[in-house]
Amino acid sequence: MCVCSDSHGNTANLNSVLELEAPDVFVFLGDGLRDLRNLQLPPNCRRYAVRGNCDFGTDEPEVRLLDLENVRILVVHGHRYAVKNSLLRLGLLAQEHRADVTLYGHTHRQDAQWSDGRLLLCPGSVGSAHGSYAVLTVGNGRFDFALKNKDDPAQ
Repeated sequence: MCVCSDSHGNTANLNSVLELEAPDVFVFLGDGLRDLRNLQLPPNCRRYAVRGNCDFGTDEPEVRLLDLENVRILVVHGHRYAVKNSLLRLGLLAQEHRADVTLYGHTHRQDAQWSDGRLLLCPGSVGSAHGSYAVLTVGNGRFDFALKNKDDPAQ
């Protein structure tokens, strides 16, 4: 699964990341939903998205809960949970939804932290110069992740 956020008009970076990773699942965490119209997704790739604070006039929800391979994944942009100041509110939301993994954006900084045994993961900004993103691997109730950027995807 490829996780991106905050493209802010940089469709070139988005498409570069998708070409590098060729994911079977693509998750977009907001602030660039209009960029998804010109996305070159691999065939049979499932796409999930939430809207961010810059996504006006879109129908995507602000919160999405996925159950993939017996892993509960909470998907938000993060602006409603003050993630630029603290991950406390986000951690409480993850606990409330019994999420194994919570994916969030908004900060433009890659980050991975544990809260009460739950992973809080921010891929950074795919729209930045380096095109940061995350890869989340799920299967049989387990998961692993890697923080990457399009300039050095082997990180």
